[in-house]
Amino acid sequence: MLDFDILCLVITIWLGDPCQIGSDTTQVKSALRKFIIATPSTFSMHPQLPRELVSTIISQVTDNSTLLSLCLAAKATYREGSAQLYHSIDETGLQYGALRRQIKLLETLASNPYLSSLVHSYSIWSIAPRVAPEHIPDFQARAGRPTEWEHPEERFWHLLPLALNLMVNLKQLRFRERTGQPSADWLFANVTFQLKRLEWGSQREGAGMANFLVRQHHLEHLCILDGLLCPLAPSACVSVRSLKGDLTTLKRFLPGRPAITHLEWVLGHTENPAGLVRSPTLLPELGRITHLIIGGNSMRQNLAQYLVGCFHSLVALHLLSLKKVSEQIEPLDT
Repeated sequence: MLDFDILCLVITIWLGDPCQIGSDTTQVKSALRKFIIATPSTFSMHPQLPRELVSTIISQVTDNSTLLSLCLAAKATYREGSAQLYHSIDETGLQYGALRRQIKLLETLASNPYLSSLVHSYSIWSIAPRVAPEHIPDFQARAGRPTEWEHPEERFWHLLPLALNLMVNLKQLRFRERTGQPSADWLFANVTFQLKRLEWGSQREGAGMANFLVRQHHLEHLCILDGLLCPLAPSACVSVRSLKGDLTTLKRFLPGRPAITHLEWVLGHTENPAGLVRSPTLLPELGRITHLIIGGNSMRQNLAQYLVGCFHSLVALHLLSLKKVSEQIEPLDT
């Protein structure tokens, strides 16, 4: 028998009247968690429970532990719970001690195409530095025997491309290898997903990244923080509307791509604003930029003299990490 208060809560959510629930969402989540964990067989005992009610209950849950309980409760909640649990995965900001947690997640995704297909957004700043197959003795022989991996880093880098290959519905990807090593050639060799947003933090990427971008026909937001070392095909990134990166990235991607109107320039330690407007390949492209963000750790003195007369369509300007008032650009509107 369901607890009366919990039953009232479920009915209230079903009726769609948030005023009856109250403003304390913590109480709501606590009651739902109690309902899910204490009576996991409820859904299986009530097959007539409307799917809309199941969806509404699941939509109130935001913590992963409760979502996991939902997935394990019954078949009626498995699909809805799994869809929310795996929709957006954020593995950034973890410490090295969490490497085994990352490996456990990748083992699940690499062995379950259905769960991998639910992933739409994946963010991972890798804890383990890249270990290439050629640096792992007897890599192929041990690939099918997880217990024989000598180091967790080896297991992590074996599983990551396998999981990415199965994320066929992935739309957003944020990635950085711990030491910044180029990784696109290895990770993207066999993927089939079509991204809308890519934020890439690894450095000095080459043909692997260039070939991958040619295959991304729906990419709208692109961030490559440390350039691209090889030429980019004219057919690549033609749908990109916002671009973020250093001066090398801007020079590689901005020319010939008129859809780009939002620009974020992350100045490197050796870069200055003059490099943007003095580049003969970039200067003709700046007039269409409507939104400009300038960030990075370098000093940005006398920005006005570099911006006035170049950005004819600019409607919004954001300066990140200003160090002193002299970096402001009051003369811009004169």
